[in-house]
Amino acid sequence: MAAETGAPAESAITETARVLRPGGVFCFAIVHPFDSACDSGAASAVPFAISRPYLASRRYEDRFDRDGLGITLASMHRPLSAYTTALFRAGLVITDLRDRGDREVPWLLVVRAEKRS
Repeated sequence: MAAETGAPAESAITETARVLRPGGVFCFAIVHPFDSACDSGAASAVPFAISRPYLASRRYEDRFDRDGLGITLASMHRPLSAYTTALFRAGLVITDLRDRGDREVPWLLVVRAEKRS
């Protein structure tokens, strides 16, 4: 979802809802807000701790190496309520929401929302 990389989440969700037909489904997966609230690597620590305000949206970067190349991914942390509020305001109803991951804190959030008629 473009909203994960910095585009305004509400704008992307509103536009998606606008082009959906009644009964249409919008599915997306994002870095889980609990994971993105942590400093890089902190979500895999036990016990995990959040060092910055969870409710404040902010840009963050993850840096890692793969096959000898340095990679930087820039993303946005937003609290879960930023996504749910945008979905509801756009006339979408959440029909499924799943946490995914194999650590103490889920790292992926998968959402299915439907445009009601």
